[in-house]
Amino acid sequence: MGVRWATSNDKKLTTFWFRGATLQQTASGVGRTVASIAFRLVALDILESLHVENYTRKQENPT
Repeated sequence: MGVRWATSNDKKLTTFWFRGATLQQTASGVGRTVASIAFRLVALDILESLHVENYTRKQENPT
């Protein structure tokens, strides 16, 4: 487990997200992992569910 989320972290997260930043940009700006950002957006009821594809893996292993 990582560092707990503080109100200031949530404010920074929502600022990035609602300005149109990607998960990667938001994670970089907040100093968290992409997975952490995605799960927090769900916890805050900003995203309804998680559906994050790994595009690189999909390209490397075509089925």
